[in-house]
Amino acid sequence: MSFHPEVGDEIKLFSTSYSFTKHPAVVGIDMPYGQEGRQGTVYQLKTTKAGRKDFVALKVFRDRFRGPNQVGVAQDIKPYAELPGLRVCARKVVEIKEHEHLLSTYEDLQYSLMMPWIEGPTWADIIVDEKKITSDESLYIACMFTYVLRELEQRELAHCDLSSSNIILPFFSTERRDGVGNIEFVDVEEMYAPHLTKPKSLPGGSFGYAPYYIKEGKWCKEADRFSGAVLLAEMVSWHSDEVRKNKADDASYFKPDEIGQNNDRFKLLLKTISGTLGPESKNLFKKVWKSKRLEDCPTFKEWYDLFPENVRNRVEEDVTRIQGEKGDNELSVQDHLDIAAKFEGLGQKDAAELEYRYVVHHFQEHKSIVKEIEMFLDQPYEESNRLFIVQDYLEAAAHFEKLYDYDQALLFYKRASMLPSIEPAFKTELQFIMSELAEKRDEESGQKSTTETFQELLKEDEEKRPVTPIQTRPFTQEAKKPAKQKVGTFVKKRWIMISVVTLVIVTIGVTVWAFRYSANEKWETTLAHGTEAYEKGDYLQAEEYFKSAMEQKKEPEVYLKLGQLYLATGENDKASTLFDEAFQQKELSKSSQKANYLAGQSYYREKTYAKAITYFEQGYEAKKSSYYNRLVHDLVESYIAIGKLNKANYIVEDIPQDDAESQALYQYLKGELFSIVERYDEALTYYKKAVELEGTRDRHVEALSDTYALINEMPSTTNEQKRANYEEGISILAVVLKEEPKNEQLLARLGRMHYDFGQLLTELNDNGATAQYRKALDDYKTALGLGVKSENLLINTALASNKVGDKKAAEAYFKTAREDYPNSSNTLFVYAKFKLGEKQYKEAETYFNQVIEMNDNEEYVQSSKDAVQKMKEGNLL
Repeated sequence: MSFHPEVGDEIKLFSTSYSFTKHPAVVGIDMPYGQEGRQGTVYQLKTTKAGRKDFVALKVFRDRFRGPNQVGVAQDIKPYAELPGLRVCARKVVEIKEHEHLLSTYEDLQYSLMMPWIEGPTWADIIVDEKKITSDESLYIACMFTYVLRELEQRELAHCDLSSSNIILPFFSTERRDGVGNIEFVDVEEMYAPHLTKPKSLPGGSFGYAPYYIKEGKWCKEADRFSGAVLLAEMVSWHSDEVRKNKADDASYFKPDEIGQNNDRFKLLLKTISGTLGPESKNLFKKVWKSKRLEDCPTFKEWYDLFPENVRNRVEEDVTRIQGEKGDNELSVQDHLDIAAKFEGLGQKDAAELEYRYVVHHFQEHKSIVKEIEMFLDQPYEESNRLFIVQDYLEAAAHFEKLYDYDQALLFYKRASMLPSIEPAFKTELQFIMSELAEKRDEESGQKSTTETFQELLKEDEEKRPVTPIQTRPFTQEAKKPAKQKVGTFVKKRWIMISVVTLVIVTIGVTVWAFRYSANEKWETTLAHGTEAYEKGDYLQAEEYFKSAMEQKKEPEVYLKLGQLYLATGENDKASTLFDEAFQQKELSKSSQKANYLAGQSYYREKTYAKAITYFEQGYEAKKSSYYNRLVHDLVESYIAIGKLNKANYIVEDIPQDDAESQALYQYLKGELFSIVERYDEALTYYKKAVELEGTRDRHVEALSDTYALINEMPSTTNEQKRANYEEGISILAVVLKEEPKNEQLLARLGRMHYDFGQLLTELNDNGATAQYRKALDDYKTALGLGVKSENLLINTALASNKVGDKKAAEAYFKTAREDYPNSSNTLFVYAKFKLGEKQYKEAETYFNQVIEMNDNEEYVQSSKDAVQKMKEGNLL
């Protein structure tokens, strides 16, 4: 079953119960608090035990990233949790051996991660919201960010996927937790370290932060230098109103195509950095911007040394304080809450209450925790005469030590050593005990589980318990016989009653079954008639049948068929209304990928992308089906349409490339992303691969030919490059055409490319122009011969006929186009231009005037007016 949690749902992980919290930013809908990323979704969980308002994060991976490798990664990166900014490296992996029941129900949760919840906005949130911060705050967070990266770099570590979405700033959060830094990194699964294994797939870099020379991702110790420099430059400059005002639309300051370019945004940022950090920062950032490889970028030590000394001192003091919040000399608020909870479990209610009251008195800065504790305490906090009893802590420590839970035992011994009533000599003795116990823990780590110890204790208890013999009567066949006789007598006397009751039950059952069978048969017949009508194209009849079937029985299949019918007839508003109501009434399941795809389509076709994305995202998280690739395509195109390129790229990178269709989809969508930022050369590379993998798909061919045309229209493209582009494009399409010679769309595209190539050769006075026009004409005629008759195809055939000197054929094709499309200003305008070229000025004027009268295309109208005016000025009329 796919995993789709609701607010308040409970889940048990590692023997602790948690519940899913409500998203604080969503009003009116109970939506779980989750944050989506490239690899999966991170949910916020809350412990359900009273007094322990403790939050953790559960990261549920998408299919592509889910696997047993997460176990090794978690173990390998766990030590880095002690470093500043890498708190999320402290993680546990959900595996079958500890969560068999949970994973048998929700297989999506296997290899998911539980780790600390980091509260605070991401840097992306700051950018998108254009949050105003002071120059002091700008300097501080940039310095802290650089400090973290410097610490990683000195240890030859790198995050490898730095972006505004992967940086959280607890510095701006009102809820702070001990041990959490003012800046924390997330999505650390692909981090680099010399001893780690290189991931199978690497992110290609986030738009707005990745250098243009990184195509397939980089996994090395210098991997963060470019993106990290862009991020720290954003942070240093964010106090500037002008910088905030001139940011790009997405969650970054720069647009993807501006990276490495000497544009206005770059100049503004350079100026602001220099004014904030000094002139040397300007030189460092120029070095980053002009780099050809990551090794050319400055180190983070060079960046860190530029910050004012007072800012660096403050950062280092904060790091020391934060790192020491769980140090040897004191316990954190969470430690005290753990002790109280364990006391409750041991039945020591008074001891637990004292710990809770201690938290209320000594941790006032944790307002939410204090408030929650006060709610369940019988009386408000007052200085109590009750004293902490050392023996309670020692007994609890001994209990956990016996269970080999050395960490808990050490926690209780440590708390005992801190009690006010403890004698100095006894405190020294406790420290000695803790030292020995810590050594014992390290030696025996992992050798015996708590479950095994518990079983041993049970066995030991049974061996010690005295056995009391139980007096039983000898069991013989004689003792058994009377019971048999009684049962037999009962059956004989009551056989008539039993027979009658049985007959009545069977009769009722058969009657109910027959009724249900008849009703179901009628429903299936109605649905079948509707399906048959739909397949024949009789949509009105099909709609009647589907509606009738829905009145008989509301089943998901009926909703889907009726919705598909509305989409087929272009009644998108009807489809969206139908799907909205079906989901609200829970007639359609959120876990149905097909249902979500069709619902999303109803909005996607109307360009209502935000609503479409809601359904597509819901379907994206559902169990993979035959609709997966179509849904991913539309989801990515929707994000592109609203300018969320980073989000679109996350989804593209997540496509599992396990077959040719999926590989082609990945290549095509990467091409779309590069095309939208006008990086056509890179887009062309991806489109070529898409066509090679799945050349018969129209959108791949269309994208490839359009991109060649766009590149050839660029002023920087030389005539030789244009010639090479046409030859290469024609060669690729010709190869694909051999696989599917009757593909009319492909023929039309190939014909257009031959025609455009002919026009180039005409401009160059190349004798090969006519040959290209003839090839174009052959392609167009072949397409027409297959029964295709579109306006553009008729017009293009007419123009190609004219280019090879067959003016009679050109007139015939234009005549057909005008007759078939009498209300089209497109055909009239092209025909008017044709007449103008033939110097038939009076006829040209007539058709230009008709275009002006139709007035349905502003560009055509203006061009027609200009043409008529020039003919008049030239005395041609």
